Amino acid sequence: MNRFFTRVLYIKVTRNAFRISSVSDPSSEQLFTPEQPFTAQRLLVGQFSVAQACLAAALRAMSGNGLIGIAPIVVIHP
Repeated sequence: MNRFFTRVLYIKVTRNAFRISSVSDPSSEQLFTPEQPFTAQRLLVGQFSVAQACLAAALRAMSGNGLIGIAPIVVIHP
């Protein structure tokens, strides 16, 4: 029963973008890009506040409009 209430998201961090897909449905991959770039010359995430805002908006978009907000299990890969 617990697996019905969990959602596992796979997040791949790329240059100035996040690619997010559901582990149960890999074809549901979506690309999220911020208004400002967050990648610096030597760091994948150089502007943390910009990346954090983009990731928060992406997670809200991927979570759906359920009555009860269930926190997803997240796997992040650079």
